[in-house]
Amino acid sequence: MDALNSIKEGVLIYSAFQYTPEEYSNETWTDELVLYFDTKLLFSIYGFNGELFKNTILELMELIKAINEHSIKRQGNKIIKLMYFSEIKKEVDYYFKSAQDILERNIDPFVYKSAMISILNCCSNITDVIEKQSLFYSKLNFLGFECDDYDYFQEERNYKFNLLSDEMIKNFAKVYNHYNIQDIEENAKFLNKINILRRGKSNTIKTAKYFFLTATNLCLNLASSHLREMAVPLASTVGFFTEKMWIKTNRNFAQIGINNFNVVTKAQVIIKSMLNISIQSVFHETEKKYKMKEINIDQANSVLTELKRYRNTDSNEILNSIDEILLFSENSVEKYIDNFNYEKTRTDSVLEENAILKTQLSENKKRLDHFEESEAARKKNIEKIQFHLKTVIIFIFSLGFVFLAYFFAINRQNATIQIVLFILGMIGTLFSFLRFFGIDYKKIRSYFKN
Repeated sequence: MDALNSIKEGVLIYSAFQYTPEEYSNETWTDELVLYFDTKLLFSIYGFNGELFKNTILELMELIKAINEHSIKRQGNKIIKLMYFSEIKKEVDYYFKSAQDILERNIDPFVYKSAMISILNCCSNITDVIEKQSLFYSKLNFLGFECDDYDYFQEERNYKFNLLSDEMIKNFAKVYNHYNIQDIEENAKFLNKINILRRGKSNTIKTAKYFFLTATNLCLNLASSHLREMAVPLASTVGFFTEKMWIKTNRNFAQIGINNFNVVTKAQVIIKSMLNISIQSVFHETEKKYKMKEINIDQANSVLTELKRYRNTDSNEILNSIDEILLFSENSVEKYIDNFNYEKTRTDSVLEENAILKTQLSENKKRLDHFEESEAARKKNIEKIQFHLKTVIIFIFSLGFVFLAYFFAINRQNATIQIVLFILGMIGTLFSFLRFFGIDYKKIRSYFKN
């Protein structure tokens, strides 16, 4: 990867000199430049679109800072100005206002773009959102950004530089029919302002001077589609100016660790952008199918859970998960629904098997309880039989003693033996009757003791 980056560094230097080589005749950047940023780039400066995009755009800010510092020392003023149109400010303010509404209404922010999710992150109430908005504008002011709220269509002298017309918008809509007409009109409006500022001059970067910086493919395509061959586009990218300013500052990659030139970083940016587009596409498709009642709430939630997992993919993990992400980009809602139905069928099958096992377990427990009850009753009957058998044996022996005493009495033998035998017989007989009728003789004995 280091070898690839080294090759890329050489290619960039060669390409830079190939493109309008007169721009590189001076030792440093000397031409005035006014850069207008779109909403996404402004949000990226503050990190609302992730660390990867933030680091990429802040590298351009560092280069602009170095050029302006050199310009101030040399001629007393900055030669590169950072701007944004009033419409961009309205869009930014709308984001923060929407974030407040989301908190008030407790809406799931997933349906919004990643910038909105970042704005809401760590915000528990409206005050937190207002504070974050204030910090956002403070950051822009610190970097030297200014808002351009001038109405360029109020002066008649600007009419001849106007590019917009109903026919042009219709032509753009035919060419870029996968975009909605509102997005086309909005982007064309910004480009029209840039053309007015340029007074129609677009031969070189020096003469053009004014640029609309964006990461939106639609805007970049519109910026080039109506211009003559070799003209400088009305809109450009952060990477384009980072490369050009890097040449002018006489820096190398080791000094600043430029991410805009890093092969891995560029791959991460591309894949992350593809992933975000796919997430939004699948979400809107799911939302449409749910409204049309083609899928139920459980199926819709399963797709939403999967989309959240992909949205939370860390930039550093993107290349490690490239196969999975590319597969995700090819998938449609139907595939996720099929996966959900398959998993649901498996889950239902497992639940059904568990229910059968629980029923069998319950029946086996009942059988076991019945067996234990039967066994306890059997043991109780045996003990009862044994008890009565002992009672009968004691009673027989007691009668035996009585008869022996009677026998000795008839034969007039030893009177002492007669008395002992008679007493034993009577005690045994009494004990037998007490056992037979269930009288606890131990209690009787305890009674007489007390």
